[in-house]
Amino acid sequence: MSRFFMRFNLQNSVSSFPATKDVFMPILPNMSEEEIKATLEDFERIRIERAQRVSVECKNAIEKIKGKSVLFLGDSITSDNLGYRLTVTKCASLKAYDCSVSGGLSSMLTYVTKDFTGKLKPEIVSLMVGTNDSIGMESIDNPQTSIEEYGRNISLILKWVTRSGAKVVLFEIPPVHEQRFSNCFNPNSKFQSNENIKKFNAMLKKVANVYGVNVISNDCYLQNADENYEIDGAHLSVKAHEIHAKRWIEETAKLF
Repeated sequence: MSRFFMRFNLQNSVSSFPATKDVFMPILPNMSEEEIKATLEDFERIRIERAQRVSVECKNAIEKIKGKSVLFLGDSITSDNLGYRLTVTKCASLKAYDCSVSGGLSSMLTYVTKDFTGKLKPEIVSLMVGTNDSIGMESIDNPQTSIEEYGRNISLILKWVTRSGAKVVLFEIPPVHEQRFSNCFNPNSKFQSNENIKKFNAMLKKVANVYGVNVISNDCYLQNADENYEIDGAHLSVKAHEIHAKRWIEETAKLF
């Protein structure tokens, strides 16, 4: 749990902590200074070794997107600094702009999309958002964001992206490990189900079709789910992030 806590707080958000042992020691009294230091060193090793593997396995696809400018839009799965975003950025020497928000909703991305696509003129916009939108705060039938509102938000985002002329890499909302999610959160106040996520993804595909944008499936993470999810059931594991990095590179290369 402490390792997950450290990793979770390396994400880009208002609650992010600098990746130093002096920051984590006071808030993780059950971990020794040596354990915290070793964990942070392990995180860095994972980043380096993963980038090396992905660079070799995706060599040809990387050549097609090398050095391109990318605007990343998403939630904690994208903002995770031990996740796929930094891996693909390093492997392809991307000029990356990170506008992902840990805990973010689709509504939070509507303004930044218009603003940053206009100012930065990225060649690629990467979008994967909806996990937090589709969480039911009181029941599965009462999501944080209605499906209709989610559709309107995605429509606005794609409107600004397509107007800018950028290529769009659009992934479905990833499914969750339902058992772990239920165990981690109070089921009386917070729900998530893959049936609900399917409804949101149906809306995502409907809107994307209007703009001629392909939607990339994330169903693969339910295969070997125990290995692909963290203890909360919502965040992708370190292993799954490597899988997603390779998928991101291969899918993005198809656009060029």
